[in-house]
Amino acid sequence: MRAHFDTSVVFLLLIIALLGGTFYYVYLQVRGDEISDRANRSEQIPFLLVIGDEGETPLLTQVIVYDTTTSRAAIFDVPGDTGAVMTRLGRTDRIDELFRSEGMESYRRQISDMMALDIPFFLHLNRTGFERLVDFLGGMELFLGESVEDFEQPDPVLLPGGNVTLEGPKALVHLSYQRPDERPVDTGGRRQSFTESLFQAFARSADLLQTDTGSALLYDTVQTNMDARALASLSEQIARIDAERIIRQRIIGTFRTVEVQGESRVLLFPHFEGQWLRETVNQVRESLRSAEQIAGDRDIIVLQILNGTEVNGLARRTRDLFQALGIFDVREFGNAESSQLRTTEVIDHRGDERMARRVAEVIRADRIRTEIHDDPAQEHDVTIILGQDFDGRYVRQ
Repeated sequence: MRAHFDTSVVFLLLIIALLGGTFYYVYLQVRGDEISDRANRSEQIPFLLVIGDEGETPLLTQVIVYDTTTSRAAIFDVPGDTGAVMTRLGRTDRIDELFRSEGMESYRRQISDMMALDIPFFLHLNRTGFERLVDFLGGMELFLGESVEDFEQPDPVLLPGGNVTLEGPKALVHLSYQRPDERPVDTGGRRQSFTESLFQAFARSADLLQTDTGSALLYDTVQTNMDARALASLSEQIARIDAERIIRQRIIGTFRTVEVQGESRVLLFPHFEGQWLRETVNQVRESLRSAEQIAGDRDIIVLQILNGTEVNGLARRTRDLFQALGIFDVREFGNAESSQLRTTEVIDHRGDERMARRVAEVIRADRIRTEIHDDPAQEHDVTIILGQDFDGRYVRQ
């Protein structure tokens, strides 16, 4: 009887274990992941993309915000010399010093705080991992304005011009090489074009990345705080990005010299103590959510900005503000006919007040009127005439 009882118990335990294993396997197959869950809830997916080796200055730091309902994305380029107060280091310094000394997690939190944006995920590609991934994707298609032959570098730089497809090592050279006369704004634009090309490579190889081999290589080459399933889902979302409607953003600010551990460093501090940057993030996220094209068949609102005050440079600074948002194109700025205007006006030239309202919201203006162009070839959608009630950021009520 004891032997029969023992055999029955063992058999029962085996059945329970088999059923438990089966249920767990089914759970693993049907359970969601963080990325898929966000997509199912029609949420935006922000993530930090960094290319560079640990302990060194990163070659690229960008915040990507992808909207799962419209397939639109924005790329915020974060220059390494952006100045920030970093409590973990106990000083004000270049933001990329946090990456060098503390690693990705601290770097992600600092950038998230600076932008007032919850950035839950990061993707970090070191040089070797980046080269492997790009080669697996079949290279990156880029347009290089002109060829480069620089033999003064420790490793000579040789890059072709025109429309080219670069393998991993060459793509890395293009990313890391900076021409002596290249301006910071051009460097940021080049990095954003680079990321757009990388996303397009994901789109071309979307099916390949969803195979077991592709998923395994992706997880092996990318360092991330996501599990393998979430990373595969993110690669699938990246492949869906509408490459023609990506919003490019860069940090606008003022360069100041600060003393850091006895050394003078020139750092870029975002305007208005970072408030401008944080509001830009909110404006761009709202733009990504909107599937409605408010300017005919275009996403960009063309502006004219005129200074109706005696404050020098006010129109130029306001131009920078609107250009930074990525959904406005300031084609003309200058002085108004009078420099004694008391109130700021926003003028709609297309008979579509939605454009004027979106412009007015940026500077909190409430005076909007319509004045249709006599000349149909006139390119301005909206004119802003700045008055004495404009303090450089908002219209005082």
